[in-house]
Amino acid sequence: MLKTAGKEFIDNFMSSYPDAMVLRSKEPSICWKNSGEVSFITISEHSGPNQNDMMAPLTFRMRLNLTPPAALPFHLNSQAVRYKLGLHANSPVIANSPTLEVMALPEEIGKFGKWMVEWLDAQFRGNDVPPDPPVSLISWTWVDHSLETLKSDITSIGKKWMYHNYLWTPSALEQFDTFLKQASSDTCVAAETTQSVT
Repeated sequence: MLKTAGKEFIDNFMSSYPDAMVLRSKEPSICWKNSGEVSFITISEHSGPNQNDMMAPLTFRMRLNLTPPAALPFHLNSQAVRYKLGLHANSPVIANSPTLEVMALPEEIGKFGKWMVEWLDAQFRGNDVPPDPPVSLISWTWVDHSLETLKSDITSIGKKWMYHNYLWTPSALEQFDTFLKQASSDTCVAAETTQSVT
């Protein structure tokens, strides 16, 4: 499922930005030259039975310039790869900005490939609003240092959209939030049971 969703994302991304290059890596990944540096995107499992809990919903995440895939430095050692990307340095710098993380359901993540190119363009141009996503995106942030969270539609934030880099589709957010609340409730019940036994 991850490979299928990742392929859809990469195909959509490369239809708008054909200079990108697909990496041979465990997780679907691509890289491209960006102002002399190498930017990258990986698609991976965010939550699900393989990640944290058998009851967790299966969600995928798209990560831009966050944790380079292990295959990236290996690829950049190749002169042919550097030439294809238009890089002249023997040891090109791997970008660490801009960053973005999008959590979505498996059937949603592939739709963001073309949008990602538009998002990057809007970031570099400093647009007042983000491009319209193919699926609504919610910024899920903490309110100060409290346990309260704030959920805002990315298209309603205004110019500050550029600083919101932790986004969820509504469906993925609802499923994951429900799971967290249930897990928290189960933990409280278990703690109370242990306390009453002792």
